[in-house]
Amino acid sequence: METAASEDVARVLIELGLVVSALALLARAASRVALSPIPLYLLGGLALGEGGFVQLNLSEDFIRIGGDIGVVLLLLALGLEYSPDDLQTGLRAGWR
Repeated sequence: METAASEDVARVLIELGLVVSALALLARAASRVALSPIPLYLLGGLALGEGGFVQLNLSEDFIRIGGDIGVVLLLLALGLEYSPDDLQTGLRAGWR
């Protein structure tokens, strides 16, 4: 029983590694053509999602938790990128 669980964990980690590698390749391709990688990430998600070319067998809980962690890391990166003055300027310009 323990070997089946460890094989499942290994399979999920391998799939996750392949997804991260594919995202890195998409980001590299986007930077070569001076594009934001976000549209390519979305297309990659469509290709790997339900009804796509390859459907991943990751658990829904794993995807949800990974998404939550990704949002937190994105907000952290934005917080590190902008100063409070930049944030105030942006909020004042966007408020109107």
